[in-house]
Amino acid sequence: MLRAVLISVVLSIAAHADATDTEPLFELAVDYSELERNPLCQRDAEGALYKRCYDSTEIYQAAFKRAQTENKPLMTIWGFDECSACQFLETREFNPDDPWTTGRFAQWALSPKQKSSLSNQGRDLEILLVRINSRSPSGQKLAEDLGVLDMARERGGRRVWSPFITMSDPMSDQIVSQASMRGGEQPCHRWDEFALNLEALGFIPVDTSYERSIC
Repeated sequence: MLRAVLISVVLSIAAHADATDTEPLFELAVDYSELERNPLCQRDAEGALYKRCYDSTEIYQAAFKRAQTENKPLMTIWGFDECSACQFLETREFNPDDPWTTGRFAQWALSPKQKSSLSNQGRDLEILLVRINSRSPSGQKLAEDLGVLDMARERGGRRVWSPFITMSDPMSDQIVSQASMRGGEQPCHRWDEFALNLEALGFIPVDTSYERSIC
């Protein structure tokens, strides 16, 4: 009887781990069907990721409101569809056919100390995702209003380059980024970049003993 109970518990834990290991780490924060599209705009090709025919401030506000409601970090990718580096990013980190999972992120990006202090060994982490067209007038205005343009200039850029990744805490309005111009120090791996942003915002504890590769 005891053996049967132990087997049942082990199978239950394994099933839960398997389920969380396959949960997507990123979730699109915006339902564009709920936003107003400029009917005169013809700039968005079918399947465009970085919308030009929607107001960037409205996109960001909708994403931010959801992040507040769910108390989740909001990751913003500043880019445009014609940007080859942006498309490379999409195929590597945000490919819907091979999505990053919460389990994969916990395995790659979190130290043992961090995992032990988080719910379900860090597998419950989820990040909301929004894309902003950095070349559109409304996207440029939003970058200026949020202080992202100043962040890019402080790091050697004349404008917000693409892709430029920021992360926001919806409860404090704090925005952080590990982005650096070519030649500047930054994490070698995207998972470390995302983890350092989460550390800076307080979503995961800082572990100074855990070494991350910096390039």
